[in-house]
Amino acid sequence: MKGDTLRDTLTIITLRPDSGDAVMLNRLIGADHFFLPVSYNNDADQLLFLYTDTTGTERRDTITMSKTNQKQFEGIDCPPTFFHTVTEMKHTRHRIDSIVIRDPNIDNNETKEHFYIYFNSTR
Repeated sequence: MKGDTLRDTLTIITLRPDSGDAVMLNRLIGADHFFLPVSYNNDADQLLFLYTDTTGTERRDTITMSKTNQKQFEGIDCPPTFFHTVTEMKHTRHRIDSIVIRDPNIDNNETKEHFYIYFNSTR
């Protein structure tokens, strides 16, 4: 994911009703990009973005990424990997202004930029 440079401290938690929540990114600051894993079989991933500014004020946004999942077999001796196609992104607007899907096809190419996240500066 790429977009604006983070000015607030950001923690990202994936919300998984079937297996419990998990911290995916803990207290990141000053970055302009980051990488997150995608679930294999869920039709949607839900992420909770927790922001803490320099005064200690906290804000939250939720992102829901809907996607399709395709098994990819690399070889007989290897377990399948999964590729995904993002079909929709929804988000709250407490700190996130917009999300642009740059490349909806998530595969094993880790150099691709899939999303740009833009934060609003007035709140």
